Amino acid sequence: MTFHETGRLLRRAELLAAGTLNDQTVRAGLKSGALERRCAGVYAPPSEDLSKDDIYLERVHARAGRSRVRVISHDSAAAVHNLALLDQDYRRVHLTDRRGGRITHDLHLHEAELEAGEITVVEGHRVTTIAHTVADVAREGSFYEALAVCDCGLRSGLPQAGQDEMSERFRGFVGGAILRDAVLLADGLAANPGESLSRGLMRSFPEVPRPRLQHPFYDDEGLIGYGDFDWEGRVVGEFDGLHKYRKYLGPGESIEEAVIREKRREDRLRALGIHVMRWTWKDLQDAVRFRALIARGLRMGGML
Repeated sequence: MTFHETGRLLRRAELLAAGTLNDQTVRAGLKSGALERRCAGVYAPPSEDLSKDDIYLERVHARAGRSRVRVISHDSAAAVHNLALLDQDYRRVHLTDRRGGRITHDLHLHEAELEAGEITVVEGHRVTTIAHTVADVAREGSFYEALAVCDCGLRSGLPQAGQDEMSERFRGFVGGAILRDAVLLADGLAANPGESLSRGLMRSFPEVPRPRLQHPFYDDEGLIGYGDFDWEGRVVGEFDGLHKYRKYLGPGESIEEAVIREKRREDRLRALGIHVMRWTWKDLQDAVRFRALIARGLRMGGML
């Protein structure tokens, strides 16, 4: 969904002025489920077709439409720019205002003075640029969150120079050191936040060699595919997030069929003598467990 597609929003002031609805019918609509609140005074009809991301973007649109001074920023700007985050904050809409900041249950207002070059316009709304958004998100979270957004920034087309510039811009600021470290390791070949987290964790395991990303593998049938990670073509590591199967579904293909296709791909790699190891989000939540998994796979492939 883009801002252009958020025409479902219904603003109380406009409805009352047009005589379309009154406060009583709005309250009744909210109680019955015919309306859903996006922020104070802004509603939308329910839709089973909307994802969590779509609903969040509607909330951002609802909030942003109420101010000509505030700028969409941080996690909310990431949603507008379609930047995949390791830990997207769906609870609050993030805006930046030079006049002051505050935090409520559904709004995080950041106090900062933005330069003209750090603001862009997306379908009529003022939003921090991709480079500044990456820097804001990176400085507010953990190193792993910073690495994920820096990877995604490069993947979305942000030049390395743009990230380097932001790293210098925030030298000495809170979170500046985390941003700098993430920029140094960032790689646009990481396909998703799970792969970014995987790589960040591997960096903390001294016995694990630095992997190659998205290397193509071939057999007699042609291209087998690209490995998420590989070590000298002898070991391939694959992060299995369910989104991978959803994202790369063929026309009319079910998730079950995609899993079977992925299994066939793995069989072709094994036929070349390559050891294949896989991990999931659950493995990444336990660094000790993940370290043991990686070490075991590398030993089986003769890399340790």
